[in-house]
Amino acid sequence: MDTLEEKKPWFKTGWGLVLLICFFPFTLTYWLWKQEKWGKRRLIVIATMWIFFFVMAATNGFNPNNTQPASEQTKETTSTSTIPLTTEGQLQAVVNKVFNNSDTVKVNYDKANQTANITYGEGSEFFDEKSMVEGMITMFVETGLKAFKINGVNDLKVTVRTNFTDSYGKTLTDDAASLSMTKDEFQKYNWGGLNFQPIYAQLDRSADVFYIHPAVIKKINLDDLKLRFSEK
Repeated sequence: MDTLEEKKPWFKTGWGLVLLICFFPFTLTYWLWKQEKWGKRRLIVIATMWIFFFVMAATNGFNPNNTQPASEQTKETTSTSTIPLTTEGQLQAVVNKVFNNSDTVKVNYDKANQTANITYGEGSEFFDEKSMVEGMITMFVETGLKAFKINGVNDLKVTVRTNFTDSYGKTLTDDAASLSMTKDEFQKYNWGGLNFQPIYAQLDRSADVFYIHPAVIKKINLDDLKLRFSEK
């Protein structure tokens, strides 16, 4: 007598394995549910399995793209966040804050001389010569209040550049005004007490460099220059 070939369960066939893998854990739930001989125990197993999956998902432990243990991720994040910024990095952060991330600002740090050189304004339009020079003085003070707290910054120079037209009608970009001072001299001042006060004479005495382009000087009264800053 011919014997009938025993039919394999679906989950033991090739396509069955594909379904199990692609639709896991739903296929596992279905398979457990079909085990009627287990009785009520199958409900307990299914419930326990799904609770486990939900807990793992909530704690990011069931993320298939996350191959690192949670403890290792925490350790890596902590170690990365505690890496101290370099002097250049700290200086750049200060300048970004003071100048509101302006695209015209360039920062150069001379490590050997511990000097920070900041240049800005190239390609920008200013309301007038007086506001341009006062703005440079303000940027110098606001930057100095923060930059001189950085170890390795002992001298600061801020320069504003703009376009000039020469006697031949040609346009060229040059330094309009610049101010340089050491940390020791800067910290002698109570800058808040000088705010909105005439400032040219004091800066001219204290600064290592206080330069104003001759074409700019012709259009301003130096004694009218005032400090106008606010700590950000």
